[in-house]
Amino acid sequence: MTIRLLVVALFGVALGCSDAEEHQHGLDAGNLGADAAVLPDASSSGDGATVAAPVLVSATLVVHGTMALTWQNPAATCATVLINRRKDLGAYAVAQTLAGTTTSAEDMPGHDNGTYCYTITCVLGGQASVPSNERCVTQ
Repeated sequence: MTIRLLVVALFGVALGCSDAEEHQHGLDAGNLGADAAVLPDASSSGDGATVAAPVLVSATLVVHGTMALTWQNPAATCATVLINRRKDLGAYAVAQTLAGTTTSAEDMPGHDNGTYCYTITCVLGGQASVPSNERCVTQ
């Protein structure tokens, strides 16, 4: 948590979403053609422990229509990892469901220009973490 606060202080959360800029997600509305999966409720696992959130390290434009994402999973291994995506001020939807040990992926949301924002969610024991920090890429 201290590292996240330091990152926020250094990079200025209030500047808005730009290429690979970090900030917490806020306004949402709309689906981007992502998987029909619904984000699980962020809560504690069966033993009462809270599922820790991953840290989204980077989101970059590889080529028009393809984004590269890297993240760090929490110390406890996730059963699955969800890549959540929104376009502009749309709603977050699950774009990909991956194995819990995965720490990088490419997302291909299409060639529509706009700002694509991402968060990562760890799912363990049927419970989801809160979403990671947000990173955005403009194409």
